[in-house]
Amino acid sequence: MAGRLRLYPDERTGYFRWGDEPPGRDDQPGRVFDVDNLGTVGTPVPAGQHVGRFGPGGESAAHRMLKLYVADHPIEFGMSATAVPHVEYSFATGDRVDVMFENHLPDRTVVEVEVEGEKQLCIGIHQAIKYRSLAAADAGFPLLTSRVRSVVVAYSVDYPKARELAERYEIPLLGADREAVLAGAH
Repeated sequence: MAGRLRLYPDERTGYFRWGDEPPGRDDQPGRVFDVDNLGTVGTPVPAGQHVGRFGPGGESAAHRMLKLYVADHPIEFGMSATAVPHVEYSFATGDRVDVMFENHLPDRTVVEVEVEGEKQLCIGIHQAIKYRSLAAADAGFPLLTSRVRSVVVAYSVDYPKARELAERYEIPLLGADREAVLAGAH
């Protein structure tokens, strides 16, 4: 693992190298991490096991892989090519959204990632509602603004209760291709 983590001068963020890019290159935003999340980045974890401090028992490796995939593929999830992702973006409240994109239209998009299950998807929708408001307040926008939107990304989004909840609060449910996400991990 030596030499794969590079701490930025701010000492709060860093860059994780898989070793598949030339030395000195750090232009893949999904590989930027917060130092206080360092323990969840540097340790390989089998799918299904939990790491870190997010969520009950931590964050699953599958969740982390999907979150990083979303950050690295903004166009696939409705963002512009110039969208800048922030993984585990932290608000003043201490809440962290899985990914927040900036520098596109709308100005900000918060993305909540859920791996599977109707109950988890509904929880993710509630979190997306909260993060949309926090992202607006964080930027100094009115709470009811078109400048911030939220989406929920999951492998399966075909759950009636989740669809109804998402439609009621205008939160798109976006499906991710599990095979593409897993292929990106190799």
